[in-house]
Amino acid sequence: MPKDDQGASLNHNLTFFKTKLTHLNTQRLGYNRNRNCVKYFVDPQQYSKTLAPVAPVFGVISFSLYAIRFAINVRLLIQEQSEKIPNPIYIKELYYNLFNDLLWGTCNLTQFFWWTFAVSSSAGFKGLQLEAFAQLVDLLTLIIRYREAYQNHHTLLNTITDVDEQNRLRIEWHYKTLHFIRSCLTAALILSAFSVLAFSVTSAPISPIIFLISLCGTIARIGINVDSDLKSTTPSVQLNRARKEEINQMTIDYVLLPVGLYIIITAPIPLALVCVLGLILLQQAFAAWNLDSTVIPNTVRDLLESGSVPASGDPSRCLPISLKF
Repeated sequence: MPKDDQGASLNHNLTFFKTKLTHLNTQRLGYNRNRNCVKYFVDPQQYSKTLAPVAPVFGVISFSLYAIRFAINVRLLIQEQSEKIPNPIYIKELYYNLFNDLLWGTCNLTQFFWWTFAVSSSAGFKGLQLEAFAQLVDLLTLIIRYREAYQNHHTLLNTITDVDEQNRLRIEWHYKTLHFIRSCLTAALILSAFSVLAFSVTSAPISPIIFLISLCGTIARIGINVDSDLKSTTPSVQLNRARKEEINQMTIDYVLLPVGLYIIITAPIPLALVCVLGLILLQQAFAAWNLDSTVIPNTVRDLLESGSVPASGDPSRCLPISLKF
């Protein structure tokens, strides 16, 4: 196999593995969020007896995933920089990924060390304060990346003379802006709630509040995507399936997982196993029904062709005005 083909194959495999690691890390974060929320509604002794044994395992996973992904990003960066014509946008994206992995890998490793080998209330507060700082850096990075994307968008828009293509880019940027606003609000609210826990002595139920903030952010993301689908020219079957998969994942993260954890902690083991198995089967049935249900036309072209809206309903009349930040 030629050297270029070997490099491309390796990059493909590493990117695929990196995607799976990111998905696994997302599931880990979801478990932590639900675990911290459920503990407010169960007996502390039952909670500690059931979930304490697996805490060290998830502690090791919390920084190991970032370390592995950091190594993959380093390899991808070296490979990209060795290309004859490297992609500067991709290289910058890899640098951001490296910074994110280094930030949260270090944060989680430090927290794991403090909470495992320096068990004390002061060490716990230091760990929370470190995480609050990392969340603040995440929020600032989000703003910086949006600003760069905004400049790139206008540079690209000025180089295009086709009116239809300009309209398409404006619509895409409008929804990117909505997602940016959603992400900023979610991150800022979580940071505010977490800072109360990290920098003050309070008995407020912070974890359930963070759970609700995250849930609202997820619902808003799906709503923005659905509205974006209405103005998309992509086949409606693909768009419907993507949205339904998002709804299925939201059902798992915010309904089945917290309910399952509550049952595991509070119910006897045989009953808990039966209930959890029932929840899994229920979710699988719901997912199969949701994905196989009738596809509703959801693009502007589909609606016009089906006669659901008058032909005079030109979508270009509803183009958003570019927002400046």
